Amino acid sequence: MMAELKHRIAPTKRLHKLVIASSLTLATIATIASLPLQANLPTRTFELPLPEITRQIDESLALLDETEESAELVSQWVEVKPGDNLGVIMERVGVGASVAAQLSASPNGDAFHKLRAGTHMELKFDENNQLVALNYHFSSLNIVTAEKTDSGFVVQQIIKPVESQIVSFSGTIDNSLFLDGRKAGMQAQQIMDMADIFAWDIDFGRELQPGNTFSAVFDVPHAEGKAVGSGKLLAARIVIGKKEHTAFYHAASKAYYDQEGKSLRKAFNRNPVDYVRITSGFSKARYHPVLHEIRAHKGVDYAAPIGTPVKATGDGKVTMKGWGNGYGNMIIIQHGATYTTVYGHLSRFANGIKAGSNVKQGEVIGYVGMTGLASGPHLHYEFRVKGQHVDPLGVKFVEGDPLQSKDKPAFMQQVAQLTERMNTPVLDDATMAKFSDDISVSAESTKTAYNTQFE
Repeated sequence: MMAELKHRIAPTKRLHKLVIASSLTLATIATIASLPLQANLPTRTFELPLPEITRQIDESLALLDETEESAELVSQWVEVKPGDNLGVIMERVGVGASVAAQLSASPNGDAFHKLRAGTHMELKFDENNQLVALNYHFSSLNIVTAEKTDSGFVVQQIIKPVESQIVSFSGTIDNSLFLDGRKAGMQAQQIMDMADIFAWDIDFGRELQPGNTFSAVFDVPHAEGKAVGSGKLLAARIVIGKKEHTAFYHAASKAYYDQEGKSLRKAFNRNPVDYVRITSGFSKARYHPVLHEIRAHKGVDYAAPIGTPVKATGDGKVTMKGWGNGYGNMIIIQHGATYTTVYGHLSRFANGIKAGSNVKQGEVIGYVGMTGLASGPHLHYEFRVKGQHVDPLGVKFVEGDPLQSKDKPAFMQQVAQLTERMNTPVLDDATMAKFSDDISVSAESTKTAYNTQFE
C-alpha cells in the first residue's frame, strides 16, 4: 500500500517544486519592496531591470530535479517462491509478463531463466510506476542486474571475487558441542562437519562431558571481507578426558586421517541419528514399556523428535522395507556377508528406498517415528553379526586403509602446521561480528533449531 501511495503522489512533485521556486523568487522582490523609506531625504530615481523570473524558476527547478532524482525511485523487494519464474513475479508486482519477456530476451537475459526459491529480487520503479532497474541476488556472490535504457534493458551478471582465509576456533564444553561451538564463533554447518568426521569414534550423546575441549581449522571463502560459506574442515581435535581425537584432511585422498596417518573412516558409523538421547541400551532383560513384561532388548533406542532423519550406518543393500509388527515401519540393510543393521519404529521412509536398493554410509533412509510397539518417538537400532545380536555401542569396527607411505612425509608436515594453528587459534573480527548475536540465544531454542535443520 505504501509503495502504491508513493507511486501515486510522485507526479505532483513538479507542481510542488514550481511553487517552491516561485516562492523563493517572489520573496526576494517582497524583501526589497518592504525596506523602510526615510522621510525628508533627497529622492533619486534609478532604472532597475526586472528579475528574470522565468529563468530563475527554471534554474531552481533544475537544481531540485538534480537533488531529488534518486529519491524518486521506489524500491520493492520480492522473495522468490517455489515454482516462481520471472513472468510470475512480474505479474505479482503488477508490471506484466511483457516486461519479463523483454528482460529474458535481452543479452545475458538467460540469467533469469533459473530462479532459486528463497532468494530475493529488488525492483526499482520511477514516479510513473515504470520498472527501470532490477537486482536479483542469486547468491551472496552472484548478482544479476538490469537497467532500462532507450533501447531496452541492459542485463549484467556481477560475480564478486572470492578469497580463502584460514580461520581457527577453540572452546570448552559447558553445555553441548553445538552450543559451545556457536559460542566459539563457529557456523552451524561447521559444527556438523566436525561432528561428522568423528562420528565413527565418538558417541556425542554419551561421551562428551563438561570440561572437554575442541579445536578446528577451516579454509573459509570470503568476499568483501565477509564469510560466504562454511568452508572446508582442514583439521579438528576433541579431547575427552585423557583421550585425544584428531582429524586432518588429506586433499589427494579426499579423506581424513589422525595424526599418525590412520584413517578415520570405519565400516560403520557409531550412531544412525544425530545428537539424540539414548533411552534404552542393549540388554538381555529389560522391562518393556508397552508389553509390561521383562524381555531382552536386542538393540539401542534413540529418543528423537518425529521426523528426525535416520541414516544408514554403513554401505549395504536394503533387504526389507515395510511393516515389521512390533518394529512398526522398519528397514533391514545387509552389509556384505557378515553384518546386518535394523531400523525400527520409523514414521516414514526416504524417497527412493526400496528392497534391493543400494545405500551409502550416512545416506538418509527414513525418519524417526513411533509406529509399532513404541511408547514415544524414537529409533530402535539393531546390529547383527552373522545373525547374532550384538551391542551397537560396544562393537569394534574395522578401520579404513591408512595413508600411503609415499604421502606420509608431506602429510606429517601439514599435521605439524595445523596442530600449531589449533594450539593458537585466532578468531577474525568479521566472524565474531557475524555470530555475536547468536551467542545469546537460549539453549532450548538453539537445540530446537539444530534438531529441525535436519528435516
